[in-house]
Amino acid sequence: MKPMLRGLRVDLKHQMAVDEQYEKDINELTAEFKRMVGRDINPNSTKQLGEYLYGDKAQRNLGIKAIKNRKTKNVTVDEETLEQLASRYVLPEVDVLLNIREKSKVRSTFINPKRNDSDGRSRCSYNIPGTDSGRMSSSKGPLGSGGNLQNVTHGLCRSIYIPDDGYVWLECDQSQAEVRIVAHVAPEPKLIELYRKGMDVHKFNAGIK
Repeated sequence: MKPMLRGLRVDLKHQMAVDEQYEKDINELTAEFKRMVGRDINPNSTKQLGEYLYGDKAQRNLGIKAIKNRKTKNVTVDEETLEQLASRYVLPEVDVLLNIREKSKVRSTFINPKRNDSDGRSRCSYNIPGTDSGRMSSSKGPLGSGGNLQNVTHGLCRSIYIPDDGYVWLECDQSQAEVRIVAHVAPEPKLIELYRKGMDVHKFNAGIK
């Protein structure tokens, strides 16, 4: 309850600067995408993208087959579909499109100033049994603001959060913690010995012939 009520302090000025940077990047990528496809296409329009990929592209003997939604049976151009197309065909414009989608999602999910509460802080709701694995998950706060604060994208997105006066950020992480626990619970003498010698178990396994 304490972290839910307290929330995180946001550097509002920096947040606006980061938001503007993302907007600039998205606009530049959108212009590049339109240049590559040779016409004005809305990157967010399912209809226009479908007509381009499954119409224009297919007619250029690229052999692109339309991918349809299993439930609706309608052609789809969601992220999963675009990734499939990018892996099957040489489509540099699709790589740019995926970049646009990713930056747009990050901007709306993590940077949008509307996520803040009126006191300039960002809050979320922590759901104790939030995942099938038993780990917590987080989502929007009780008032509908904030959002997932557990998976904020590294880099500029995380830089908008700052510690309260008199405090500093501290990140603590144990190297290969899960495997170390398994080694002792098993118990697995060889694995325990590897850790005692300071060796990297993953590199050791990779080197086994």
